[in-house]
Amino acid sequence: MLKYLITYSLFLFVNLAVSQVSNPDSLFKEAQINAENKNYSSAIATLKTLSEQYPSNSDYSMYLSRLYFWDNQLMESLQIIEVEWIKGNNSEEYLRLYLQVILASNNFIRAIELSDEGIKRFPSEQDFYLLQKAIALEKQNKDNEALMVLEEIAENSNDFKDAQYLKTQILQKQKNEVGVGYLNSTFSNPGAAPWHFLYAQYKRKFDRMDVIGRINYGHLFGQNATQAEIDLYPKVGRNSYFYFNGGVSDGKSVFPLFRLGAEFYKESKHWSGSLGARYLHFDQAKVTMFTGHIGRNFGEYFIAYRPFAVALSNDWFLSHIINIKKTFESKESFVQLDLQYGAVPYYFFVSNDFTRTNAYRVGVNWRFRIKNNLFLQPIFMYEWEEFVPTNYRNRYNLQINLFKRF
Repeated sequence: MLKYLITYSLFLFVNLAVSQVSNPDSLFKEAQINAENKNYSSAIATLKTLSEQYPSNSDYSMYLSRLYFWDNQLMESLQIIEVEWIKGNNSEEYLRLYLQVILASNNFIRAIELSDEGIKRFPSEQDFYLLQKAIALEKQNKDNEALMVLEEIAENSNDFKDAQYLKTQILQKQKNEVGVGYLNSTFSNPGAAPWHFLYAQYKRKFDRMDVIGRINYGHLFGQNATQAEIDLYPKVGRNSYFYFNGGVSDGKSVFPLFRLGAEFYKESKHWSGSLGARYLHFDQAKVTMFTGHIGRNFGEYFIAYRPFAVALSNDWFLSHIINIKKTFESKESFVQLDLQYGAVPYYFFVSNDFTRTNAYRVGVNWRFRIKNNLFLQPIFMYEWEEFVPTNYRNRYNLQINLFKRF
C-alpha cells in the first residue's frame, strides 16, 4: 500500500511539472505577477525554466534579462543580451534594453556607440537615442558635447521634457554668477519724489557653501548712499542650511549703518520651514525683526507663509506675507504672487519705512531664462500704505534684475 502511494505521488508531481512547463503562458503570467510585486528571485527562477525549455523564444530571454536588470544583477542581464545580440536578436526593443543595462553598468563609451547605432537604424526613434547619448556624454563630463546633442531633440518629442531637465542639470554646474538690478519706487495721492536703488553682485558656489558679495546704491530724498553686503549660505545637512547676512553703509540716512541677519532653513520633500532674525542699525533708530516661514509643496506649486515681528522704539509691529509660487524646473523659471499686510517694507532701507501704521501689498515676481545662462527677473509690487495714521497713498515698486552665470 505504501509503495502504491509513493508511486502515485511521484506520478502526480511529474504530471504537474510537465503540465506547467507545457503551459508556458501561465508560468509567464505568474512570473510577471511576481515581478510586479518585486519578488524577483521567484520570477527569475520561473523565467530560467522557461528559457531552458524554449531556448528559441527570445521573449523569454529578453524578459529574463529585464528581471536581472530590475534586480540589479547587471552582469547576468548583460550576458543574456549579448548572447541574443550575437544570434541576431537586435530589434529596437532589444537595443533599448541593451542601452539601459550598458548605461547602468557605467560603460559610457559603449553607450554612445549603441546610441549612434539606434539613431542610424531607427530614425523615427532618434530623440530617445539622442537623449541616451547626451546622458552618456554628461557622465563623462563632456558637458558642451552633451548640450549640443540635446539641442537636436525636437520640442514636440516625448523625450523633450527629460532633455530639458538634463540640460538644466548641466547648466547648473556653473560656479559663478554676476547680477545687476534696478528698483524704482514711485508714490501718488499724495505724490513724492521717486526712489532709485541699484545693485551689482557676484555669486560663487562652493561645495558646502554659496557666497554672494553685493554693492548697493540708493538715491532717496535728494541724497546718495552706498552699502556693501555679503550673504553666506552654508549647508549643514542634506536638506538644511543657514543664511547669514552682513552689511555696512557710508553713514547716510538712506541705508542702515550696519545690518545683520541669520536664518536656519530645513526642507523635506513636501515641507519647508525656517527661523531667524534681522537687525538694522540706523543713525536714529534700531530695528529688530524676528521671522521664519512654513511652506508646502504641491507638485509645481509652493505656498509659504512668513510673519515678521518687528521691534522699533519699544513698540512691536506684526506683518504677514503669503507667497504662491509656480515653478518650471526644467527651464529654471518661476512666477510668484506675493500678498502682504503689515508695516514691513518691500526693501529694507530708510528707518521711517518701518513706522508705517499698516500697508497692503500685492505683487508679481517672475524669473525666466533668456538663454542658457542668462536670466531676467522683473518684479512689480503695488502697496497701499498708511504712511501716517488714517492717511493712505499708493506706492509702486518696479524692479528689473539681470543675471549671468558662467
